[in-house]
Amino acid sequence: GSNVTCGKSSWLSFLFSIFSSSDPIRVSVLDCLHQFFEQEQLSGTDKYKCEHCKQHQDSTKKLSILRLPEVMTLHIKRFRFDTYFGHMQQGSKISDHVDFPLTDLDMGPFTKQEEEG
Repeated sequence: GSNVTCGKSSWLSFLFSIFSSSDPIRVSVLDCLHQFFEQEQLSGTDKYKCEHCKQHQDSTKKLSILRLPEVMTLHIKRFRFDTYFGHMQQGSKISDHVDFPLTDLDMGPFTKQEEEG
């Protein structure tokens, strides 16, 4: 890769160089789903306001699918929009290759029934 350095943006250029890669990464759609459905901590400015005690509390959030549809469409994000120092930067294309099985994709681990069972 190449770097362009100027007095104002040298730090941003340095950060971009650390986090970007010219080699596409290969991931599976299951890796993406596991990350999407992973339990999330809500704290700091993201605290949840409890309906019972009416206070903002540290909490956890976990998404799951209540019932699997007969046909499901997955939208895979193609562009990344990062913020540096609170300012939105220009989007960059995500070039990672996502492996997707044509048959036998097990969605059970992401359903409500699987969590309760």
